[in-house]
Amino acid sequence: MEAITSTSLFAVKPLAVSLRVLALSLMLGTAMVPPLAFAAKVSAGTNRVSVKYVRPTNPQHLKIYAILKQRRVLERLQTLLSPVRLPARLLVKTVGCDGESNAWYEDSDH
Repeated sequence: MEAITSTSLFAVKPLAVSLRVLALSLMLGTAMVPPLAFAAKVSAGTNRVSVKYVRPTNPQHLKIYAILKQRRVLERLQTLLSPVRLPARLLVKTVGCDGESNAWYEDSDH
């Protein structure tokens, strides 16, 4: 069994380097694909996620609310979940819990 030294940790075979570069390129390339291009390729029966931004009642949460809307966080989540085949429509919304630690999801809320 070979002893692991600091130089052996960084000694990488050319093929392994090529594969790592290829993998990194693929990851970065798919990250650069616009969400609309990805969503257009989704098959029928998907895209059952809706989003809704509900204005918070607590004034301290308005800044977070504005950032979420500006960065289109829920729309990004919607695009991410669009290929998933869901049995029913899913509504993802921003809603304050008003300090209630046990704020459950209710199907009747939407």
